[in-house]
Amino acid sequence: MVSRPYTRRLLTLVVALVALSAGLFTGAAPAQASWAAATDPSGQIMYGDSCPTLLRCFAVGGAGAIVTTANGGTTWTSMTSNTTQHLYGISCTSTTACYAVGAADTIDVYNGSTWAVSTSNPNPGATLEAISCPSAGTCFASSSNGQIVKLASGLWTASASSTTQTLNAISCAPSTTTCFASGNVGTITTTTNGLTWAASTSNTTKILYGLSCATTTFCVAVGGNGVIDTWNGSTWTVLGTLPTTSQLNSVSCPSTTQCAASANNGSIDEFHGGTWSNTTTGTTLILNGIALSPDGLGGVASGNNGTLQVYRCTLGTSLEIDNLATTLALPSTTLTGANQTVTGSLGLTVDDQSSGYAGWNLQLAATQFTNGSRTLPANAASITSVSQAAAADNCNLPTNAVAAPVTLSTTAAKIYDAAAATGIGGTNLTAGVSLAVPGNAYVGSYASTWTLTAATGP
Repeated sequence: MVSRPYTRRLLTLVVALVALSAGLFTGAAPAQASWAAATDPSGQIMYGDSCPTLLRCFAVGGAGAIVTTANGGTTWTSMTSNTTQHLYGISCTSTTACYAVGAADTIDVYNGSTWAVSTSNPNPGATLEAISCPSAGTCFASSSNGQIVKLASGLWTASASSTTQTLNAISCAPSTTTCFASGNVGTITTTTNGLTWAASTSNTTKILYGLSCATTTFCVAVGGNGVIDTWNGSTWTVLGTLPTTSQLNSVSCPSTTQCAASANNGSIDEFHGGTWSNTTTGTTLILNGIALSPDGLGGVASGNNGTLQVYRCTLGTSLEIDNLATTLALPSTTLTGANQTVTGSLGLTVDDQSSGYAGWNLQLAATQFTNGSRTLPANAASITSVSQAAAADNCNLPTNAVAAPVTLSTTAAKIYDAAAATGIGGTNLTAGVSLAVPGNAYVGSYASTWTLTAATGP
């Protein structure tokens, strides 16, 4: 018997990676969480805002003006309000249910397609200054004569509060009947049952123009000389050091760790869970209203001369693929004559800094693995899984609808996506890679080129 030396039958695999994206990666740090000017088509003075979602916001103002955006503030359009009365406040429980209030006891109702002025006149002769709707079909509006106008079971009714002072603002904690209203000479009145109102000691005599409650135990009232008054569930406490002494006209707190208040000098006071700070915007005009979206990632502040300042988590223009290596080396394998599976992983970052929050999709096209004239099967490679994690500049993680596994071919296929208003900022993705090696494969080094593309829209 003649002994022969054993020869290893190795197969090596190398993938060349190419990234294409909808935007050009400049390497510059993204501009995040800031305010930028937008165009108001009405040109009217604006008084009140509401953002039921990240993409959809409304602003109301003089002579019945109402404007709206459906793309996170990138563009705005005028709506027909069917009133010429000044509108001072608006509250939306969804994109298809809004209530606006204003002069001459005006109540304007949006049903998702049109605005209609209510024939109810529950507080004749008074101006309705502000409105808060904690749930669908339930609203509370504050008045110039201290009355509270309530919507319940389809009926509007007026009732006395604990004051006859003008109540400039009102806010109800979401999905509750606990509400606060604030007004002149530091007046604050509150209800815990939606029926009876009682005075609450504000510990300030400043006029309180704005009020927002994230919960029943976290509210912020703002007003004259930049006063900031915070409710903790039992007492109101006036902030000692104020970010600005400019009058604050409105405040919005989507959570207990985030608030924004609009000022007479065009600046905005911001709270991010620790301290308050003042942020300058692109205007020095009076900002009357402000609203942040429920997730706190977007919003709008509106004011004089049709001023609109849009809050965006990202202010860039690009959709790009970052942190992608130029090659991916899959583990070498020893051929045994049996079918085998080689696995690995591919890491990259999709960074969506574009406007409009349209979402994105990640596509991959792969050439067939070749070794000279030898090839592996055209359908040998697949993406078996994709996991996600927030990058440093992430605003929110993607909502993905692409199911794994995805078999790769020369035709680009989606391997992951982000629904509209998700995947904003940077998202780190790790894709599981699988390659089927048949038992009759020839020894050698096989190569393939994979082209990844980030495109707008899921």
